[in-house]
Formats: sequence, C-alpha cells, structure tokens
Amino acid sequence: MVVCLLVFGAMTAVTRALAADRAFVAGPLRGWVAAVSLSLVVWAAVFGRGVRALRRLDAPWRRERRWWAGHAAAYSILVGVVLGVLALNNANATLRVPLHGAANLSRVLILCGAIAAAPWVAMVWLAHERVHEIRGGLETITSPEPTDALEPAMLDGPAIAETTRSTLDVWSTIERCALALAVVVSMAVLDSAALRIALVGSGRLDPRLFPPLVVLLYGAFFAAVLLIAVLPLVLAWRALAFALVDRALGEPLCGVPGEAWLALRGRFESHLRIDATILRRPITALSLLSPLALALVTAFVPRLS
Repeated sequence: MVVCLLVFGAMTAVTRALAADRAFVAGPLRGWVAAVSLSLVVWAAVFGRGVRALRRLDAPWRRERRWWAGHAAAYSILVGVVLGVLALNNANATLRVPLHGAANLSRVLILCGAIAAAPWVAMVWLAHERVHEIRGGLETITSPEPTDALEPAMLDGPAIAETTRSTLDVWSTIERCALALAVVVSMAVLDSAALRIALVGSGRLDPRLFPPLVVLLYGAFFAAVLLIAVLPLVLAWRALAFALVDRALGEPLCGVPGEAWLALRGRFESHLRIDATILRRPITALSLLSPLALALVTAFVPRLS
C-alpha cells in the first residue's frame, strides 16, 4: 500500500507537469492515474517474481549465455515492432488526451508492461524446449510386455517416476507463466478502460469516438495474444503427457484393454492431470479469459453510472 501511494504521488506529479488542462488532470483523470499506478506496482511485482523464478531454475532448465542473448534480442525486436506499429496509429489524435506527450507516455507504459512480461516469456520458451527434451528421453522407459492384467510392479518404475516429475514440473511452469502473463495484460486492459471512463464519463469525449467495443476488442486482442503464447505450449505438453502414458503402460495383449489396464491408465492420467480438457482447468481458463472478462466489465462502467 505504501509503495502504491508513492507511485500514485509520482504519477500525479508527472501528469500535472504534462497537463494541458489542469482541471481535467486534477479531476476525472485521477482515476486513470490510480489505475496506471496500480499497474506499475503490479508489473514490478510480477517482474520480480519472474526474475526469482529464473534464478531458481533446476539444472535441466538452465541455458548458456548465447541462448539468453539471442532470445533477449528476439524479444527486444518484437517489442520494438509493437511500439513501431503503435507509433503509426493515429488514435492519440482522435482521443486528444489533455497531456503533452501523451503518445510517448503511452509507449513508456507499454514498455513497462513488456519488461514485466519478459522473464515469463523466457520461461515459456524454456518450457517449449523442456517439452522436446523430455519427449526425446521417453525412449529410456522400457515398456512392459503386452498383457491384459497390468500391475504397477510390471512397470519401469524409476524411469517413469523421473520423467513424470519432469513433466509435472513443466506443467507447473506453464500455469505460473499463464497466470503471470494474464496479470500483465489485464493491467493493460484496465488502463485502457480507465482512460475511457475518464474521457467519456467527464463528457470531454464523444462516446462514439471511444465506444465500449474498442475496450472489448482491446481485451479480445490480449486474450488472443495469450492464446498464441500459451496454447501451443499447453497442446505440446498434453501430447508429451499422453506419449508418456502410452510408453509407460504399453499396449494390451489382445488390443482391447481390460479393466485393470484401463484403471491403471486412468490413475496415471489423473496423476498427470490430463484427464480434463484445457479450459476445465481453473488456472488455465482464468488466465486465457481474464483480459476479455475484465474488458467486458469495465467497458460499460460509464454507461451504467
């Protein structure tokens, strides 16, 4: 709370220094300033947790400096392209936010969000590589001889246990990355909605120039970004988990699995958490849908008030 108040004070001083309309900045725009201040604090916390997570990586996750340099350069180029595309957008001329250098301030905030997401994007890339590495190591597991009365004692226990731990470790990383990235983009959606509330709610801007649909599209855009970043990794992980089950349990003797074989497979799938669809997982569903849900809630606030 103390940090939030300090950041809010700093942002208030910045907006006053850049104010083209002091009355508006001191009044309706304070809600946007509060939202941005909260976003900056949340982004800083998310970035800090991401850096700590990277430092605590186990040996199989660690990479050489060349890997980090290459991926940092790739991410920097990606962020630069996004900022370049936004620079070509004429939205700031249409919205006419009463701040000198409003476009530059917006780019700085986007850059802060990108920095907060950076360690988690790196974790996603690492998780992709770990999935391929684990899948390549499935051959070390010796499949049991085909049988209809499969028992746990017939399995290659040590190899299966080690691969299972690695597979579940990747899934835990996926959940943390999805949740962290969802928080980052949700804060960006909140900032956009707060700006609309300030401009439209005060009567300074015609609602037709900044309709609720814009905020909804903004949330849908970030939800799509999350899908593109996380969903391929989730699908690759599920394919790995099913391949692990197939390799560990082998095939039934007559091709038609018996009750013991099915029961053991069901227990293994439940342990790996692949017995439910992707969107039935609370953290996954929350992460992927939170930007759109937040946009839906905040887009109509001025209309309801």
